[in-house]
Amino acid sequence: MSTVDSYLEKFPEAHAARLSELRALIREELPKAQEEIKWSSPAYSTETILVTFAGFKKHFNVYFTPSTMQACAELLAEYKTGKSALSLDYDKPLPRALLTKLLAFRRAEYERDDIGWM
Repeated sequence: MSTVDSYLEKFPEAHAARLSELRALIREELPKAQEEIKWSSPAYSTETILVTFAGFKKHFNVYFTPSTMQACAELLAEYKTGKSALSLDYDKPLPRALLTKLLAFRRAEYERDDIGWM
């Protein structure tokens, strides 16, 4: 799989639709980022990776830097998270406002503080 389109094709239609919604939001919030496949998952980068995501059977994860996750911990309190991952369910609406804030923080921490990928 060499493109995000081919990545999305491997998922059931409902899951692919939710991942496509996430993809569109990322592209809207990070218009200068290049879309590519890294580590077999969609990644969005400029000089460094800004965000990635991966779909699984029952959920999907959006990956940010640990510094983004720490800085936004209060916003993430009601979600399942890891050191650098936000886990979301396919059957729940995409938390667009939350993701927009996380993407904006990630973009700013890179542009302002030169925080690269992990």
